[in-house]
Amino acid sequence: MFRRFLTFVAAAAAAVTISSCEKDDKPTVEFEKSLYTVYAKRSVDVNVVISEPATENVTVQITTAGATAGTDFEITGNPVTIKAGETTGTFSVKNLNLTDDKPLNLGIECPSGYSLGTKFVTIVTPDPEETLVYSFLTTKADVLGSYVANIKVTGVTSGDKLSLGEDVIIPLRITGDAAQYVVFDSETKAVDKTPGPHAVLKAGKSTATFKFSLKDGFKDGDKIGVTVDTDEAVRFIPGDNESAEYTLYSVKVPDAILGTWKFSKVFAKDEVDYFFEEMEDDPGLLPLKNEGFTLTFSKDDSGVVTVTPNDEGDFANYFREATVTPTEPMNLIAKGTIIGKNTATESNMFMEADEEDSYGTHTNMYYKLSAANRAFSKDKEVIGESVIVFTILDGKLVTEFRDYDKPPFGENWWDDSAFSSEMFGFASLFVKQ
Repeated sequence: MFRRFLTFVAAAAAAVTISSCEKDDKPTVEFEKSLYTVYAKRSVDVNVVISEPATENVTVQITTAGATAGTDFEITGNPVTIKAGETTGTFSVKNLNLTDDKPLNLGIECPSGYSLGTKFVTIVTPDPEETLVYSFLTTKADVLGSYVANIKVTGVTSGDKLSLGEDVIIPLRITGDAAQYVVFDSETKAVDKTPGPHAVLKAGKSTATFKFSLKDGFKDGDKIGVTVDTDEAVRFIPGDNESAEYTLYSVKVPDAILGTWKFSKVFAKDEVDYFFEEMEDDPGLLPLKNEGFTLTFSKDDSGVVTVTPNDEGDFANYFREATVTPTEPMNLIAKGTIIGKNTATESNMFMEADEEDSYGTHTNMYYKLSAANRAFSKDKEVIGESVIVFTILDGKLVTEFRDYDKPPFGENWWDDSAFSSEMFGFASLFVKQ
């Protein structure tokens, strides 16, 4: 490697144009280092130094050779200005397509009143490590108490086939007034001398993970932003989703849910009917007729939240007056991911297919009802606890059932071994009164 470096330096000295300077007792001008490496698609700062503070602004013209400007590299800040009283000026080189066989050779045009130092040429070569591209898998989410987030990592060269031989720590930058209330999991805290929160990309994996919880002091609805700190993570460049925004809530029922909500619709009802008809179930038996049905959420002085339904509509066959408490997610929709103590990211095909109110992947909040009719029938009552999704989206309440016994509808779709949350969740929209 050392012999190869000497060869590079010799070639660089021969390649660049260097203005001659008599080496009297003049101060010297030179590069700070003889070799710089830079990741693909990233930039590196190159310093030009003089041996004593400048008595006035000094302009230093940088010459290039070897690689092709605009194709292999870009330079910003040339000529370099070293301000009066200072000894260093900086310009930047961006690696567009540098290669080991065709590095960038840099030289100095000696300014008047100076002589060249020993490092009168320098070389910029591509870093041997592959540049990594990051993209947050979820760009917006609600956080109740804690959260697990994922960042997709690919290689500039290897793409989705990236497989690293050791763990990689990805420094993160947290912004927003509530950032001080975010506590990162010990697995994603600082390692060695690197400060601040981190995501961890495990060896052989393509998705980095970071976990955080919330401490007291923030207000429900406060937001934070998270992005990769590319000043520290010099190996990384942003992909499609370079940051994420999180809305914070304490581990309790958020106040936004309080009040009375009136049933508006079942998402993509015609599609729901079609799927059940295809299985030769009678869609007329489905609990989809809920005009006039309401849910009222109230909170007492001790903070306990109670939901009270009225008796209009098919949903009245399930709901009973009950306390509402956050609980662990269960019976997730396929490809859903648990991200917190009572939250999961999911995508419901009927919500996505709705022509008027379409929602793709979003954060669902799971709650336990102290009482519900698990038979979901007007003719049979089996009272017990039940789990349901209550989520606020765009100021509206979305409900999705997640847990009840075999009902008097959808017999051919029903599977005793697994609750189908898309087919039997009956995702519905409520508007506040």
